[in-house]
Amino acid sequence: MQEGLKLLKIDLAELEKEKQWILEERVYWKEKCAKSLQNAPDKI
Repeated sequence: MQEGLKLLKIDLAELEKEKQWILEERVYWKEKCAKSLQNAPDKI
């Protein structure tokens, strides 16, 4: 290991929660966008 390189302490459980939250946000926004497109008229 290089001199001066510090090990990072990573909380894997916290990362897993963050990952799950990001996934839920993506699904929410994709569903919201799809619903918006379904409600939009075909011709403007």
